[in-house]
Amino acid sequence: MLVFMLGLGHGCNPRTRAWTPKHRPRGWGRIARPACWMWLSVSLGCAAGGVYSDADEAARLTLSARQQYQAGRCLSAAALYQRALTIQESVFPANDPMIARLVTHLGLSYRASGDLEPAAPLLVRALPLYQAMRPSRSLKLANAQTHLGLLYRALGDPRRAEPLLVSALAL
Repeated sequence: MLVFMLGLGHGCNPRTRAWTPKHRPRGWGRIARPACWMWLSVSLGCAAGGVYSDADEAARLTLSARQQYQAGRCLSAAALYQRALTIQESVFPANDPMIARLVTHLGLSYRASGDLEPAAPLLVRALPLYQAMRPSRSLKLANAQTHLGLLYRALGDPRRAEPLLVSALAL
């Protein structure tokens, strides 16, 4: 019964191991499967260790920060991004892609609010993280270079902005 509820035996296409409309579970299996997975994760201690709850809290804060940023409340978004970044740094390694993304969004929040001074070290910190992820021809790296170049231009330093913007354009 547990195998059926988890979808390990019945309900997926045996060739592709993917759910298809023909093989999608019907009836109480749709409800029981997520509940069963949750019960297993809690009973086996997966969620009790704190890592997943901290990561979930950081994801919730990131979502709230994105909503605040889109609503034009950039300083409120920056505070939420800062809290999420603190949690992510305590849970994941320093070169994690999520940390690079949070550092970038925190810097962009400061830049959008007009507070350019705290944005500069954050965007500078994000650049090597993106370079370490994919050193060659990466859209994320080009975006990071563009963000930093535009910030330097806004700070009135075109000498530092130009190489970053040219490099981003070359990618």
